[in-house]
Order: sequence, then C-alpha cells, then structure tokens
Amino acid sequence: MEIRQGRRNSWKFGHGRRNFTPKQIEKFKTSPEYYLEFVKAVEEQINGRFPMMLKDSESQAQAFKLLSIYMTALLGNDKHLCKALIPSFAVGCRRLTPGPGYLESLTKENVRVVTENIARIVPTGIEIATGDVAEVDSLICATVFDLSFRPRFSVIGRKGNLQDLWTENLPRAYMSCAVHDSPIISCSSAPTAPSATAVKASGY
Repeated sequence: MEIRQGRRNSWKFGHGRRNFTPKQIEKFKTSPEYYLEFVKAVEEQINGRFPMMLKDSESQAQAFKLLSIYMTALLGNDKHLCKALIPSFAVGCRRLTPGPGYLESLTKENVRVVTENIARIVPTGIEIATGDVAEVDSLICATVFDLSFRPRFSVIGRKGNLQDLWTENLPRAYMSCAVHDSPIISCSSAPTAPSATAVKASGY
C-alpha cells in the first residue's frame, strides 16, 4: 500500500536502465574510440530534448501530451490513479524521472494507493480521513527529504557559512560552478545549472 499525502507528482518517461550484452561490454573495453562515440551519441540524444523544458514552447506542449498518454497507459487507464499521479504542471518544472516499473506496480491487485489524509496511527495500521482503517504489518515513513542546494557540510566564506546563506537567501552560483564570496568551493550542478536535465556520460 502507498499513501500519498502531500507528495508532489513528477513526470515519468522512458523504460529505465538498459542492459548491455557481454559482446557490447567487451567492445567498450577494447575500443575507447567506439565507447567515446557511444557516450557522445547518448549525450546528444538526451541534450537534444532540452527544448521541451522551454516554457510555453511547442516542444513542451507536445511533451506534456505524449507523457500524459504514456503514464496513462502504464497506469492501466485507471482514472483514480491517473488523477493522483499524472502532473498538471508543465514538463520541466521538476526533474523528469524514469521510475521503471513504479507506475505499473501501482496497478497490481495487492497494491492500494491511498490519497486521503492520515487521521492517526492505530494499533492495526493507519486510519485515514474517511474513517477507514488501512491494516498494515509495517509502516515506512518516506518524507522530509532535504533536496535543497544547502551543503551538507560547513563552507566558511567571506560572509559566513554557505549553509546559512543558502538557507536564508536564494541560492546563487556564477556559471553554475563558482559561488560568490566563497572562493574555497567549486560546484558541479550548482544552482541555475541545467545539467539535471542532461547527462554527463562524455565526462567519465
């Protein structure tokens, strides 16, 4: 059972991870030129989709339509699940996620998706706002994740600790790699960077 209380939806796309054959893996190992060509092609393909992140663009509208159809199909055209899980906001407002197998799992007979608020925890499970009690053997709370740009460690710069500065103010970084008044830190995928929508395959 999954209880979705106050959880924001995200657009799901693609089929997830690809498994390479032993022959392909061996060619990657023995031919650096072939491997570089492959990762460059992957990078070009993924980065080529960036126009769908542009607000009010034709590409974004088309992506909204196609991803809605895709997610609806994975949810088995279930109206309750589609309303609960398919975003109403534009593509690109949040990072797209593959989530292979996730949507399909919610349509299984042994899965129940609850969208009502939790009233209280009871000895046998969870009582939801409707008064119904969902009986469970165990309860796993997955919430309050800190996904901000706030560093997990102290970074003391000219104007104080970057942890505090980026908590109290809007995080900013020059060219998405350097932080003003904090010369001791260099960032990758810092605030304002578009790399969350791209890949870094060619860099490794």
